[in-house]
Amino acid sequence: MKKPLIALALAASMAPGWAMDLLELHSQARAQAPSLLQSEARVGEQQALWRQTRAQLLPQADASWGPQRERGGAGSERVSRIQVSQSLVNLQAWRQSAAQASAVEAQQQLLQASEQALRLRSASLYLQVLAAEGQARTQAELEVAYATEAQRMAVRLREGLSAAVDAAQAQAFHRLAQINAQGAQARLAQARAALLAHAGLSAWPSLTPLPAQQLPPALTLDIDSAADAPELRALALQRQSRAEQLDAERAAALPALTLRAEASRVDSGRWAQQAQLQLSLPLLDGGARSARRDAAAERLRIAAAEQDAAQREQRRELSSQLQRLQAARAQAEAAAAGEQAAAQALQAMRHGQELGSRSTSDVLLAIQTLGQLRTQGLQAQLEAWLAWLEALQVAGQLDDAALNTLNQSLKEA
Repeated sequence: MKKPLIALALAASMAPGWAMDLLELHSQARAQAPSLLQSEARVGEQQALWRQTRAQLLPQADASWGPQRERGGAGSERVSRIQVSQSLVNLQAWRQSAAQASAVEAQQQLLQASEQALRLRSASLYLQVLAAEGQARTQAELEVAYATEAQRMAVRLREGLSAAVDAAQAQAFHRLAQINAQGAQARLAQARAALLAHAGLSAWPSLTPLPAQQLPPALTLDIDSAADAPELRALALQRQSRAEQLDAERAAALPALTLRAEASRVDSGRWAQQAQLQLSLPLLDGGARSARRDAAAERLRIAAAEQDAAQREQRRELSSQLQRLQAARAQAEAAAAGEQAAAQALQAMRHGQELGSRSTSDVLLAIQTLGQLRTQGLQAQLEAWLAWLEALQVAGQLDDAALNTLNQSLKEA
């Protein structure tokens, strides 16, 4: 009577629709994920800001045309003028451009983090639906088992072979099983609704259940693996960008050298040309430069504190998920062994009941124990896979290969 764990998921006849595996569902969700679209837009925004900042270092050209009256002259002439300038030495602009380039790289790392978060969301919702289907199937089987026992006790009561209390007890267990089955169906509907909303689907597809007692592969991660997470790399780049912004504010007090050239032509056909090197040296600004420099220094301190806090949290979270995975593995293995023993015990209880050596309560409790072990085994298997996924996500290694590993496990049924 051994039953599989997540393989107790609802049969395809109970979940009509076309077949869709995890990779197909994730691809569907990725095509329209709002979080991913936002991250991509932020990358584009930072790239545009970098081009805007870099433009300070590139040649600038302006053209103008209009009347010009000379002092003491009787009339005016129309003048066409072209002005060209090129920054030669401007350390502040160079540092600002470098700071913005670091900001672009940081946003690209956050885009990778969004990709991994989306993979985690897709896989988690997928597994939660499978677990909910398994719970619904288990509760439905328990309801059938208790209903059978209640009918048998009713027959034995009419034949005078059993006491009224035995029939009432079996009926009570049956009613409780009906309530649990209804609750399991409600939780299944909620899990399916969440998955449909995530993937943007309007019809429910059939899903491939996880094989019986299938646990995730071993992880070779340690606490220091969290340093590779894209969130931490993004914070490091943001801190670098703040440091470069501080350097830019410090360089605001340094001289800047610019080459300027101008060519003008009046209606009479006379041309005038000139070129000059312009040296700019900031003097007094009422303390604005020092205020901007101090603000940049404080922003750098904030970035450093955020990076340190995030590193500690990532290490804590990774350690927690690895412990969760280890505990879930042990629970799943214990539940599988206990399920075998419970199935054998139920058979012995039924046989003993027929011989009169076991009571109705013994049979009902044996059914209950078997159902609880199946439920606990299913939950432990779900916890193991979720911990495996979240550990990889914390370590920054929840890539397409990891998602494919889970998908292949689902297809080994």
